Amino acid sequence: MSAPSKYQPNTARRIPRRNRWGGFAMSPDTAGAWASRLLGEELHPIHDLHTICKVVLNVVRPYRVNFKIIGEVWPAEGQYMLITQSAKFDGYKGMDPSSIPQFEEGELEATARRLLEEQGTSDVMQHFQLGFQWSTSDTTISGVKDYRFITFLRD
Repeated sequence: MSAPSKYQPNTARRIPRRNRWGGFAMSPDTAGAWASRLLGEELHPIHDLHTICKVVLNVVRPYRVNFKIIGEVWPAEGQYMLITQSAKFDGYKGMDPSSIPQFEEGELEATARRLLEEQGTSDVMQHFQLGFQWSTSDTTISGVKDYRFITFLRD
């Protein structure tokens, strides 16, 4: 069997991603702990995912944001996201992150940050992420643990 020629067309199927979401992503453990505090009972971060979404959504909806599960593989790569922005996009899974237009934080994100800070009681490290390039701030605040601003592609 010969090696593939560099002149043959790439026949790999591109899986489309038609939407971009911007907002604050958090781990299942963080979202589960937040929803558990709000509900007043212990929720499992993976098994109670629908309850977690409903409980948190009831709190954040008045702030004009959404709360959903994101990630290609749940629960291995899954996260929850407090969605503050969305836009149509003509992209595909696995595309070069540098070619994905990034959302910028604005007034709604400032409101969402205040909401996250008010909703928790533990000291946390804030992370800000533009797309897939990490940068970390050394600011320690009080609030929901381990969230970061990201741009996420959705089908």
